[in-house]
This record gives sequence, structure tokens and C-alpha cells, in this order.
Amino acid sequence: LWDIDNPPQLIEIEEIVEEGKYGLRMRFEMGGVPLERWNEQKERLGRFFTKGLQAEFFCPAPGQIDLTLLPKDQ
Repeated sequence: LWDIDNPPQLIEIEEIVEEGKYGLRMRFEMGGVPLERWNEQKERLGRFFTKGLQAEFFCPAPGQIDLTLLPKDQ
């Protein structure tokens, strides 16, 4: 997930608890990386931080994306 001329920028990070699961939400300015490329890397992003995480995306505003990382359901 990189565009050398216009890379994504982390603008916010938040600890979250959903259904008793602890996780993180990171908000990015998408830069030159389109949503399709984020979606292509969804599974990899979940594994990037540690085993057993699931990545989800939400677009709160044009040009922004929230990446939520929570433990996978077992």
C-alpha cells in the first residue's frame, strides 16, 4: 500500500472494544492509493501486526479510510 509520490498518511489512531474484543482503529488519508488496492491487501493487513487479526475498512469521508483490526472469531 504505497504510492511513492502520494503515500497514505496516518492521521488518527484509537483503541476500541467491539463485542468484548480489544482492537485498533487507524484513520488514513488515502493519498494516491485507491480503495481497490486497500481491499486487495485486506487479509495481509490483518496478519501484518500479529496472527489472528482481521482487517475491516470503512470510508468516513472522501479520501479517508478507517482500518479496524480486531481478533478473528474462533
